Amino acid sequence: MSDNNMIRTTNLGPIRQFSFSVDPNGGVTVLKGRNGVGKSHILQGVKTLLNGKGELPITDGEEAAEVSGLGLTVRFSKRLRKTGELSVESLDSEVDPSDLVDPGIQQPDRADAARIKALVKMTGAKATPEMFAKLAPGVEITVEPSDDPLVLADRSKRRYEQLSREQESIAAACQNRAAGIETTPVAYDGSLNAQELSQETIAQTRRLVETETRHKAYRESVERCEKARAMAASLSGTSQTGVDELCKEHGRALVELRKSDCRVADLQRELEAAIATAADCEKRSFDLERRLNEAYASKNKLDDTLAEIDRLTAVPVVHDGEIEIAVQKLNKAKEAERLAGIVRDNTEKLVRKKQLQDEAAEALDKAQELRDAAAACEDVLTELANKANTGLFVRGGRLRLKTDRSEQELFADLSDGERIKVAIRACVSVSNATTQMTISQRIWDQLDDDTRHEIAQYARSKRVGIVTAQAEATDLHAVQM
Repeated sequence: MSDNNMIRTTNLGPIRQFSFSVDPNGGVTVLKGRNGVGKSHILQGVKTLLNGKGELPITDGEEAAEVSGLGLTVRFSKRLRKTGELSVESLDSEVDPSDLVDPGIQQPDRADAARIKALVKMTGAKATPEMFAKLAPGVEITVEPSDDPLVLADRSKRRYEQLSREQESIAAACQNRAAGIETTPVAYDGSLNAQELSQETIAQTRRLVETETRHKAYRESVERCEKARAMAASLSGTSQTGVDELCKEHGRALVELRKSDCRVADLQRELEAAIATAADCEKRSFDLERRLNEAYASKNKLDDTLAEIDRLTAVPVVHDGEIEIAVQKLNKAKEAERLAGIVRDNTEKLVRKKQLQDEAAEALDKAQELRDAAAACEDVLTELANKANTGLFVRGGRLRLKTDRSEQELFADLSDGERIKVAIRACVSVSNATTQMTISQRIWDQLDDDTRHEIAQYARSKRVGIVTAQAEATDLHAVQM
């Protein structure tokens, strides 16, 4: 077996000198011995040899400790020094594949966080703020950079959730405003044109005023006509008779006057009496003429009154019912205008309500997109972690795996053997050559023999070398499985 496949330790804890070989084609090398003989120190030495990190415990009284093998030498005194070139592939940085199996953290969520970090580091993937910044359509967030992918995911998730809550608040406000919009029940199927209805109300108002004016004129004409008829009745009973009698008496007076004039010549003796009689007749004639003029005036007044009666009786008749009808039409026009105003107001309210409901729905859709984006932050972690081709994914902050038992079984609920197989697959995915890894004694001691052999066989099939330890009541020695 090549020296590159031999691992030697010097002054490592309680062990002065120890060496053992590893199978270049993979498999499990188990360091066996009683507790306290230095198995864990050797495992730590192998781990430091593979990744160049950590400290080596120096045997009391010695100045330095050294581990060599796989083409490398690690010497630790006051500082760690590594020389040579590794003949097999190991995992970069401080990542220990056994951290995937059990990171030694009690809290389940923190343990899974450590496993996720280990997976990402193992693959060499790099998380950037840009991976999380555009997970929601049309929204780009600013994320403070961090070398820790979990910190980046958490910051992004919190930001998306904050934006989602803001959208939910907007939706709630819109819903409350929409719920507060109440319409007035109304039964109306007429015109909703405000201008037309207003013009109709004005027209009906005018018609009512005109009807009332005509009705008033009619009532006044009736009253005046009654008075004129009364006057005509009084005049018609006396005026015409008086005129005829005065005319006859006036005629007789003129005859007597002519007779008197004739007799003057013949009756000088009766001159004084005749002159007196003539004067009296003249006086009577003047008085009758005056009365005749008054009778003619009365007759003219009667004629005028009768003409006025004819004119007044020509005024159109306006019954009380016409005003009532005009009032009803006006009230109907006003009611139509009022109801149409309610309908228009209801329509505007419904439009505004629908607008608020649409805004609420849009905000809720946006909130859901942001919630989905917050959840998708775990998808980014899954994508990073799954570069190790393990099938692991992140859901609800926990590392999960699809198994025969469950679609989303918690990785922490798998058996140690199942978790070791996943760790082996992770090692294989990042290397095409034989890869070396360590598994702590604490984990290996918890496995039964069947599981150990199954893991050894699986490791060989994947060309992965595993160094681990197992408590046994013997001196320190190494066994290949």
